[in-house]
Amino acid sequence: MKIKSDFVTNSSSTSFVVWGVELNDMVIPEDKYLKKFNELLEEYKEDAKESEYYKNRYEEMLELTEVEDKVSYIQEESYDWEEIYGDTFEVGGVYDTKYIGLSPTTLESNFPEVKFGELRKFIADSLNKEFGTNLTAKDIDYIEEAGMDN
Repeated sequence: MKIKSDFVTNSSSTSFVVWGVELNDMVIPEDKYLKKFNELLEEYKEDAKESEYYKNRYEEMLELTEVEDKVSYIQEESYDWEEIYGDTFEVGGVYDTKYIGLSPTTLESNFPEVKFGELRKFIADSLNKEFGTNLTAKDIDYIEEAGMDN
């Protein structure tokens, strides 16, 4: 009998690893969301000329008048998070909870000068600089999730 002990190639698996925080713990300034909302509105306005789908999306967005509704609309969209959260940070997670932070690969590639013992402070400072938050090194966790659909 053979026992396979390495990676199974016919499975559908995913993983997510960062040093960071739960996205719900981040208070992202409304202006970042509103900027993206307005950009997306203009994009859909153009696309609506050629697509019924985008016409409906555009009209749906036009009905949103309250800031909270516009922010919620963008938060619920599942497109390129980098446009909101910046291209430095990874945003994701395998299950329902979403996280934001820096992956070990990004840290190694883009910030090789940061020593291991300084990672949490560096990431907290980076998030604070980008989003105006008040995170400390103690707020930063190592997050590792993996899941598989069979």
